[in-house]
Amino acid sequence: MSTIDKFRLFSVIVGDGSGCLFQPTSESYTYVLTARHVVEGANLTQVQRELIGENGAIQIESMEVIGEPYYHENEGIDAAILKIPFISQLPKHLRIDNLFNQTEDYYLCGFPSVRRENSSSYRHNKLTIQNQTANGYVEAEITSSVNHGEIVGQSGGGVLKLLDDSFAIAAIQKRMSVSDDVESLSRVDLVPLKAFDEIISQNIEELSLLFPPFISSFSNLVCKTYLLSDFPLLEGSRAFTLLQTDLHEIAHVLCNEFSPKKIMDEYSINYLLNDQTDELENHQDLWTALLELLTLHQIHTGRELTMQDLPEINKKNKLFFGVVKSNWTELVKDIFKADLSEVEHGGTVFVATAGDTTPTKTMLSPKLVSNICNVPLSKMSIHSTIKKLSDDIKFKHIYNIQETIIDNVDLFIDSNMENIRENIINGTRNII
Repeated sequence: MSTIDKFRLFSVIVGDGSGCLFQPTSESYTYVLTARHVVEGANLTQVQRELIGENGAIQIESMEVIGEPYYHENEGIDAAILKIPFISQLPKHLRIDNLFNQTEDYYLCGFPSVRRENSSSYRHNKLTIQNQTANGYVEAEITSSVNHGEIVGQSGGGVLKLLDDSFAIAAIQKRMSVSDDVESLSRVDLVPLKAFDEIISQNIEELSLLFPPFISSFSNLVCKTYLLSDFPLLEGSRAFTLLQTDLHEIAHVLCNEFSPKKIMDEYSINYLLNDQTDELENHQDLWTALLELLTLHQIHTGRELTMQDLPEINKKNKLFFGVVKSNWTELVKDIFKADLSEVEHGGTVFVATAGDTTPTKTMLSPKLVSNICNVPLSKMSIHSTIKKLSDDIKFKHIYNIQETIIDNVDLFIDSNMENIRENIINGTRNII
């Protein structure tokens, strides 16, 4: 199955229409985002998903609807939210709030009526964003010519896009913009996610925010940190288990104070490098990297860290994030154009990347920094203590932390419950 074909994993049949799965911050249930006119008065008890089995056969998965639909207080907003039981295997996904940042390569996904008699009724149509209309709706054009009869049944279907290798949900399809006898431009109206945010805010006691679960709590990401995948000789051993368990325990304690949502709400920290789309702010790899960095700081701090420590942490170790095709050094020039004004003399810039999570080279030498940097110091956004960039700031990939632990394997071979924390301190002493 191609990546675009996996959009079907987010698509559900909702009565005579369609819907789009979205995992909110809760892990007690999953949302179906759809159009109000699809569910109002339909008394729906279940939705269905068409999956393709290993043998290529279509498998129908039915999911019970929990309670009643949630509608917008403004009856003119054609949006609705259904709750269904939590889907643990739903692919990780981002949200797109501004459809006009990138107007091409969107896909309307759903189950048109003309295909409902087939063994598989799923279809996706490529879309291009056109303009904003009344009530915050967005008009889009299907790239191939279609008429109303070919779209019926896709109302409420999700509008999805690939952001590099990440799935992103942008909107829900409402209806054709105008009838066939008026024009034949294959235009459809979309309901952006803002309308669903408003439904949630109107029912905040019963609904969770439209963000991945890890945004509300780092605890969902602890198991993603410190995988130490290059430790094959020790993996499964007592030493490996002690090491990873203790690192995860430190990270778990941090979850009591820190969360991505708290950080975004209380501090205007921009972790994205230049030219990275805003939607990547919710990328799992970004926040996993930050949790690893906070864990390292906690290891070398004599007290429990608090949110108030973040500005001081950024002076010593600032994290940036970006997406690459194959190697994190693709972003080096963007790093020099970034806002480095928080990082003081002797500090480190860490870079986390989707597309290259375990590079073989994790640190740029001062000589390499001097040769690559093509931005005059006077034009850079740097701290007043920085006089020579290549000597005053270190540039590392976030994987350097795990690499250093792996390189110090001898420190951990004889670890036990009494000395594991001391060994971790010694084995990570010079990273930050």
